Amino acid sequence: AMPRFTVRGFLVTLGWAIAVSFLFSGFHYIGPYGDPFQMPSFLYRALMGLAFAAIYVFRGFAAAVWTHALYDIWVLVF
Repeated sequence: AMPRFTVRGFLVTLGWAIAVSFLFSGFHYIGPYGDPFQMPSFLYRALMGLAFAAIYVFRGFAAAVWTHALYDIWVLVF
């Protein structure tokens, strides 16, 4: 069944998703294996973070993790 959202619940979820997407993107630039920061890749990763957040909200954590893993494999192979 589809989750039932109130307007307040939707706005809270959207705000959470945007914040987490920026954190998700930012983590790709930290540490010795992090990429050098570039705004286009940061924004791309933030948009992917929003997609993963939507998958998490509607399908759950495992589906979001599997989607990320399959994307990583796709990038590695192609």
